[in-house]
Amino acid sequence: MPLPGSGFGVEEVKAGSPAEAVGLTPGMVITKCNGIVIDSEDDMSTAIANSEGLLEIEVLDSADGEMMTATIAMERIAVSAF
Repeated sequence: MPLPGSGFGVEEVKAGSPAEAVGLTPGMVITKCNGIVIDSEDDMSTAIANSEGLLEIEVLDSADGEMMTATIAMERIAVSAF
């Protein structure tokens, strides 16, 4: 979920996902990804598209206001639309 001028909010974290493994939880805000300041959904899309599957993120924990960094190795999942 984009938070204009503030980052990209984490709405959901799938059980067993790489995001869960690094400690992301709903309510956190991704403020930087692979050196790109995240101010919009386009920024996040660009960072992911250029990532080669590895995301170095800076995240603001909304619960305590602490910043954390994490590295997420993305997984490709099959998606079908009918």
